Amino acid sequence: MNRATRIRLRRLWPLALIAAILAASNFVPSFELTRGPSAREQGIEQSELTCAIAPQTVGNQLRLSKLSTATDVKAGSMTRSLAQVKGPTLIREFAPKTSAVSVSVGNDSIGNADAMMLASGKSTLFRGLLGQQCQQPDTSWWFVGAAASYGRRDLIILSNPLNSFASVDIEALTPHGVIHNSDSRGIRVKPRSQRILAMSKLFPGVTQSALHITTTGGRIHAAVLMTGFATAGTGAEWLPATVVGAQRVPIPPDLDKASLFVAAPTAAHISVSATGASGTFTPVGMESTSVLAGGVVAFSATGIAPDASSLIVASDVPVLVGVVGRIRRGTAAAGDFVATAGMAPSMTQVRAAIGRKDTSVRLLLLGPEKLTARIDVTVAGTPSAWHKVISVPAESSLSLALPPRTSPVTVTVKAVAGTFAATLSWRGQGTTLRPATDIALIPQETTVLVRPAVQTVR
Repeated sequence: MNRATRIRLRRLWPLALIAAILAASNFVPSFELTRGPSAREQGIEQSELTCAIAPQTVGNQLRLSKLSTATDVKAGSMTRSLAQVKGPTLIREFAPKTSAVSVSVGNDSIGNADAMMLASGKSTLFRGLLGQQCQQPDTSWWFVGAAASYGRRDLIILSNPLNSFASVDIEALTPHGVIHNSDSRGIRVKPRSQRILAMSKLFPGVTQSALHITTTGGRIHAAVLMTGFATAGTGAEWLPATVVGAQRVPIPPDLDKASLFVAAPTAAHISVSATGASGTFTPVGMESTSVLAGGVVAFSATGIAPDASSLIVASDVPVLVGVVGRIRRGTAAAGDFVATAGMAPSMTQVRAAIGRKDTSVRLLLLGPEKLTARIDVTVAGTPSAWHKVISVPAESSLSLALPPRTSPVTVTVKAVAGTFAATLSWRGQGTTLRPATDIALIPQETTVLVRPAVQTVR
């Protein structure tokens, strides 16, 4: 080997080492929306959105709506044309295994674009409809209603769409206080990879809990998948993320059995009221309860709907709330799971893609704390757009049936006066198991990641 060859090899070995490291990592397919080659030269603002992919699912659909400037999507090393993205909705259907999808939205689409993931369970004990809106990676996540009791097999899915390591701690608020252990501390998530953890391994025997997932380094997307196996076909559902202090929770329609969970990071004294078209009332057994610090209490919420479409938890300190239940079944032994979580009625506009064969959708709206909100709801699509302006009284709620659409279209919800919170309730047809999911609509954040522009030295 001559001297020139040895010099070339010495220069190439760092590249070979990097290639080996990337090949050994658990790569997460990422969908990157850009404005073409010039974006790398000019620098563009980016908003990172991530959706988890549940194992044992089929028909995963990534639904992107109202993207005004995007020319391609990058999935791993593959690039696909997205010239048609400028329409109201684009559907991308794919079948990943156990990885997440990360979507980077260009600056002209921030605040307008929406990314949503729909999927269906394919195994005998993992059936039903799953839906979620993609969210930005963060350092703190709360989920109410997770369990590791007999009949449940909940999964905690940690996705890291970024290029740096993340370190994660998980603790559970339970009826007996906060618990954590060595297995739930210092969980490493590699760059652009995903980890799936069984709730039964981290917190065995816990029947009621609120999970707090935090990072001690980096940012992650966290998701909790709730499944049941006590009876065939009990379905599956994503537990929606929530925050401390969001103490109003929508009640999904068609509930068969349901529970309200209230978790308190600090000791709290609470009372619960229900509200809907028939007015406001206090359900039996929910008049007054104390919750210990780091504790969780559960109430039976069966039978509250359809008289009420939301619950309001009054507390002397901020708490976390969530509803977990099953919808009314067909001829099966059990219906599909549904779950909603506490929301703050502070939104002024949200957008999402709806439309699916043999599926109906209802919009659940929560009104503000004071005054009456006037909400403009518009559904795009042929033969013509559907439009309605409705009023939601203060501290009240309303359920609105959206017109059926068999192909994807965009629903836009905008406040004419006041503010609101919104959830989409999807219900499918079927005699053995009616698939269902409830998706909390999330306004896109204004925080962005900025790509540095190429600078010229003078």
